[in-house]
Amino acid sequence: MKNISLEKSITLQRIQWIDIAKGITIFFVIIGHTAPFDILERNMIFSFHMPLFFILSGYHFKIAQNWDEARERFWKNVRHLLLPLFLLWCLNLLLPMFQGKEIFTIEIIKRNITALFWSSGVTFKGHPGLGMLWFMVSMFCGFQIINGIGLLFHGE
Repeated sequence: MKNISLEKSITLQRIQWIDIAKGITIFFVIIGHTAPFDILERNMIFSFHMPLFFILSGYHFKIAQNWDEARERFWKNVRHLLLPLFLLWCLNLLLPMFQGKEIFTIEIIKRNITALFWSSGVTFKGHPGLGMLWFMVSMFCGFQIINGIGLLFHGE
């Protein structure tokens, strides 16, 4: 009987508008991946759908209880998300050179730094795409935003 009451309490804790918003972002993922490549609507969807999904999914994320814990989590996220991102980014930067496709230049470095800054999966309006690595940047930023907001409103 305890399992049934536990299920009810878990069900009652869900926030309906967040579930609906997450469903809409999943719908945007489907539209974004099936829409023609060059249309404005697709590009608009790709500018927000996954970061918004990460943020909405964060409602079940355990928020840091104090600034020390937030700082600890920040550095953990640096180690677990940004360090692998940087290593993969460097490999991505050097790989064409090893394949004989590009000569390593300052322009290539600038293009790849710009890709990191914009963190888009695809090239758009002159901003180079980062490819699959964009989600690591988005996840890192989402975690920091959620912890920061949580601490500002409920932290010690």
